[in-house]
Amino acid sequence: MGMDIIDKILEQLENGDWHKIDEISKNISLDPNRLLKLIEILAEIGFIKLRGDEIAITPMGIDYLSLPEE
Repeated sequence: MGMDIIDKILEQLENGDWHKIDEISKNISLDPNRLLKLIEILAEIGFIKLRGDEIAITPMGIDYLSLPEE
């Protein structure tokens, strides 16, 4: 899985709008339970924020996407 899945999730959110978790799930081939756990972790570290069944990227998440790739 690695960091690629985190990038995929955050890239779908980078417009700053709120997105339904189901919408993100459809675009990522990952077990729904694993996706929910990953979303919880991303919220805990501050990359995204949760609001019911919706998520949005935070400034820290945008900064993460802006990091140069190796």
